[in-house]
Amino acid sequence: MPQSKLNGVNACNEGRQWDADVDKYLSGFCSETTLALLNKAMKIMKPTPRSFLDWMALKQTDRLSISRFYNVLFRSFLGAGMLEDAIEVLQEMKKAEIRINFKSFYYLASVHVKAQRIREAEEILDLIKAFGHKQHPGVHRLLFHEYLRADDEEGVERLLKRCEKVEDFNIAFKAYAKFGKDEAVLKLLERMEAVGVDANANTIYQVIQCLCSAERLDDALKLVAKHKEKFFTVPNILVHSLIEKKRSAEALELVIQMKSHGCELTIETHNMLISEYLNMGETEKALTQLKEMKAAGYAPTSETLSLLKENLEKVGLQYLEADGQVGDEGNHEKIELEYGEVDSQIKRVEKDTDTEVATRILAICEQKSWGADVEDALSGLSSELTNKAVKKVLEKVHQNNLKGFFQWARNQNDYVHGRHAYKALIRRFLDAGEVDSAMDYIQEMREKEIKTLPNDYAQVVYHCGKSGNLEKAIEAVEVMKSSGIKPNEQVYGALVSGLLEAHDDKGVESVLQSFLDVGQFNSAISAFVKVGNLDSAMRVLDIMKEKNCSSNLQTYYLSVRGLCDAGKTETALQLCQNMHGEGLLPDLKIYNALMDHLCWHNKLEEALKLFSEMKENGCAPDVVTHNSLIAGYLRAKQTAKAYEHMELMKAEGCSPTHATRRLFVVNLDTKGGLDNAVQVFQKAVENGENLSIDVCKCLLKGLIKAGKLREALKIFEGLKVVDRDAYVIMLRGCCNLSKFDAIEQLLAEARENRIQLPTATYVVLLQTYSRAKMFKKVASLFKELKESSGSLNGPRTTTAILDALNRAHQLDAAVDFCGHLIDNNEKVNSRQLKYFFRLLIKAGRTSEATEMRKNMTDKGLVVPEKSETQAA
Repeated sequence: MPQSKLNGVNACNEGRQWDADVDKYLSGFCSETTLALLNKAMKIMKPTPRSFLDWMALKQTDRLSISRFYNVLFRSFLGAGMLEDAIEVLQEMKKAEIRINFKSFYYLASVHVKAQRIREAEEILDLIKAFGHKQHPGVHRLLFHEYLRADDEEGVERLLKRCEKVEDFNIAFKAYAKFGKDEAVLKLLERMEAVGVDANANTIYQVIQCLCSAERLDDALKLVAKHKEKFFTVPNILVHSLIEKKRSAEALELVIQMKSHGCELTIETHNMLISEYLNMGETEKALTQLKEMKAAGYAPTSETLSLLKENLEKVGLQYLEADGQVGDEGNHEKIELEYGEVDSQIKRVEKDTDTEVATRILAICEQKSWGADVEDALSGLSSELTNKAVKKVLEKVHQNNLKGFFQWARNQNDYVHGRHAYKALIRRFLDAGEVDSAMDYIQEMREKEIKTLPNDYAQVVYHCGKSGNLEKAIEAVEVMKSSGIKPNEQVYGALVSGLLEAHDDKGVESVLQSFLDVGQFNSAISAFVKVGNLDSAMRVLDIMKEKNCSSNLQTYYLSVRGLCDAGKTETALQLCQNMHGEGLLPDLKIYNALMDHLCWHNKLEEALKLFSEMKENGCAPDVVTHNSLIAGYLRAKQTAKAYEHMELMKAEGCSPTHATRRLFVVNLDTKGGLDNAVQVFQKAVENGENLSIDVCKCLLKGLIKAGKLREALKIFEGLKVVDRDAYVIMLRGCCNLSKFDAIEQLLAEARENRIQLPTATYVVLLQTYSRAKMFKKVASLFKELKESSGSLNGPRTTTAILDALNRAHQLDAAVDFCGHLIDNNEKVNSRQLKYFFRLLIKAGRTSEATEMRKNMTDKGLVVPEKSETQAA
């Protein structure tokens, strides 16, 4: 370190502000004006003068360090409200040709606005021009909001006169839209046209948003019709508003018109249309829209998936079959697996981006304690802040920097703390035992009108109880009440759970004695059941009787479930009988809990008695009830009765789910289960009975899984009704066992019966034949697949098809297939592509391979392997 710098540090240590060495060091890059400003700043500076000079002494005089030096001065004056000195620092930076952070002007304007000096804040716009900059959108936005909030029409007019470009006007439109000024928005649009500024798509969108908020949908439709050539995508907000106001026909007509003018549908529009079609009961149109969505290159989002899951029986299965995504027999378990895979792929990019931003922020924050230098280092990341990224940082940042980062993020433009950020911060404080800080930020959430739930207070109550601080926990409950939020069972349950974890028996007893209503007692029973303390849970029932507090259905459900978990079957049944004495009848949840327990413990007869009782009491069984009894029959080796109950289940309006079918398939794996099932089927055939297709498919799958293909074929041939799923099960089974004669027979029958097989089945067939080196069959099946209406889309499907064509050396077919991928912007795995290109080059078709590789790479259609991604 240079001696002059050491002397500067020593001078500070001796309590002197300045000495000649420090002057000499700073004069290397500071003017006399800057030195005078520094002398003034030393009195109000944060960090302290000593630590600041220490930092300066350790830095070399590079431009980055000098820039930080000036920024520290600027922030010191700004924080002290010495705005003229802060501006003088900016002027010194301009003279020294040091880059000025554009946000500095925004900070100046913000200080004026907070002090209610709006006109002075407006003068910052002139200052920006004096420094040779263009308009600052952040300052414009701030001023528009303040003038509109104060209804200052003169101030708004002055700002509008400063607007020259469409981007300037768009800031005004956005501000008007935020304050619901629909008339002002239309007048401003006319003003733009009068001064010759052409509105762009963003302008029109802001106007439409404002009109939709004011429910002026007819005006919005006219505006879209007038400016439709400016749109690249269909305006979602108008479509949504029309649908919300039961004007679905107009919404659909708008979409059709916009599409005819070359507008694309965003994924949000697709989801809205799918949802509306489903609400209208037009399943086929919903499926068509779903196919169109995929053809446009959109993978189903979590919103789409939730729509499908809500209509799983009538929509989800059909979609996945038509789209070629069903694997085995098209059961719902497979569908949900596919949904999960698609959903995770969709979220991966967003997740990776947030994680990357959070990692970079954490790397800066972990280097030192919070201060101006940390904030300056983070300034380049402010535009990348999202609620997810901030949440990740708050979960991991050092406790000492927790508040500093939270406050810094709050002050950044275009970012506002959401509920998840506050929850992460509160959790960190609670984990550190800082209950008061946690309560302060919960209160801040309420002040900022961020949704505050009982669960937020429940966390505080739990941590207080866990630390044995009952008084603090009760105080948190009282604060909750005073805030207008009624404590629910979750809050009281958290209190009891926390005290139980702290082994505070006296505290638990005190709380129980303070309870008065059934909800509070239910929360205590739930807490005791969770930790397996059944005796205490039963004691709560006695306390309720002592206080003349009547039990409700939830009380009995919690108690019955706890007794069942503890294996006390007789006590649970007796408690169920006691309900009648209080004028209550068991509900569906109680019956299901009891029957599931009885069937699991091989007490089928008692479960069946309850089944009869619940029907007599007018309680309708659901799919959970039926599945429990089917499982009971199968455990008791009464396979025929299990099949009969499945038929009863369907007759009562409950469709078998994937869980139901899974019970049968799992049972077929047990000793004697498969032979017993075959006997049931043969007996039914002899008696002229026709078992349901669901039962037969379960049996087919079990036989194929056991390698008994001959028996499976016999049963398949004996079926009176055969659907596509049955063919899929048989074909996949034959492929697994490489039974090509049986495959050909099944394919011939499927063609004869005009059964359209899903793309996934064709893929399995192509792979099976290619591995067996039956190349002609690969070519004919691929031709058949292309002529079918099945989809060839999706990375997994395309990769599998290209792999099969490569193995079979069907280069012409593979070239044709890759052309299809390029035309439809479909992706494929890089490994199969490399192999395919090598085959083309080996066949002397180098130019073809080079051109195709370039086209696919330029379009981003090559999906790298995991190893390639990790290496990158």
